[in-house]
This record gives sequence, C-alpha cells and structure tokens, in this order.
Amino acid sequence: MKVQILVDNQVIATQLVSIEAMTTKPTFKDIKKIALKAALEDKTIRISESLRAQFRFFDPSGAEVREDAA
Repeated sequence: MKVQILVDNQVIATQLVSIEAMTTKPTFKDIKKIALKAALEDKTIRISESLRAQFRFFDPSGAEVREDAA
C-alpha cells in the first residue's frame, strides 16, 4: 500500500507499506504508524510536522483507498 503523508495539504513523504506478508489485516492506524515511523527514520519528516500529519492511502493499482470506506 502506498501512503502519502501530508502536512498543510502538501505531500512531504511517500512510503510503501507491505501489508500482504502480514498474518492479520492491519488497521489504518497500524499502517499510519508504520509509514510515519519509516518517514521519521528516513528524516523526510520532522517530529513537529508529524503531529500535524494527515494521510492518504493508495492500493497497488494506484486507486485511492478511503479510510472511512474500510
């Protein structure tokens, strides 16, 4: 799953999160944590920005997946 991390409606990081290998289907909260942790480790986002972060999710075909539709 591709996760875009936005701050002030601007994409500041994009992370790929592999959910196929997970034994149970992760929640969107779990996916957010994984993506945010990776972005912080890569130093593409600062902690102060992470507090204001919003997320956008995409499936492997590139279609947007809405969190409220799950």
